[in-house]
Amino acid sequence: MSYTYIGKITHLTRYPVKSMAGEAMKRAPIAPYGLYGDRSHALIDNDKEGWDSFITARRYPQMLGYTASLPDSGGTKEAFPEVQIAAPDGRLLHWTDDLLEELGGFPNRSISLKRHRPDSKELLAVDAGGLLLITDRSLRKIEERMGAPVDPRRFRANIMIELDEDAAEDEYAWVGSRLHLEDGTVLEVVEPCERCMLVTLDPDTRERNNAVLLAVKDVMNLQFGVYASVIRTGEVAVGDKLYMEKIDTASS
Repeated sequence: MSYTYIGKITHLTRYPVKSMAGEAMKRAPIAPYGLYGDRSHALIDNDKEGWDSFITARRYPQMLGYTASLPDSGGTKEAFPEVQIAAPDGRLLHWTDDLLEELGGFPNRSISLKRHRPDSKELLAVDAGGLLLITDRSLRKIEERMGAPVDPRRFRANIMIELDEDAAEDEYAWVGSRLHLEDGTVLEVVEPCERCMLVTLDPDTRERNNAVLLAVKDVMNLQFGVYASVIRTGEVAVGDKLYMEKIDTASS
């Protein structure tokens, strides 16, 4: 097997509640579905099914003003630690029906609070793959197109990678390949992430800037970052080096 060094991890972010602000981490366990506890909680529209049932910041941008985190202890095999939610004014909220009123009440809609189990066999409330990865190289391309800095939090990635200068390929060429981390964790890149209006929202002010999405469309055909599934669990940390293994699908 041949592994090629491609770069190192510079940021880790977990989002315990889908569409709320997440928590920056220095180190995090990797579970079969992704970062432990990532998107473990979600607001559900009971009158809809599948992916359409998730309540997200695309329609309710005020959700981005609330920051969700999980304590380091208190979890069991059957339940995650009690999620902590900080309101914009600093108040600590809990995963109860009072949270629905806090967010605006969702009039004329039947909303429930879903909490997954740590031993769930599904992808919790994540998207196409357990982890979302972005690189500094792609971010620079968007910034160059816009002529201004772009906050990487707009893209709600779990892992940001600083690509090595000698890395010949961008992340979109990694699809079908495997990424090996220093501790033995193995990820498989499954597909690019197609972007929507959510990236137009400023993570702090929630003001919209459509130029961000237009830049992603112009430079990358609406794709920014890649999804990866977990092949081997472990622990990931800021500063970890990543190595790519090309998979020969013709011989597999």
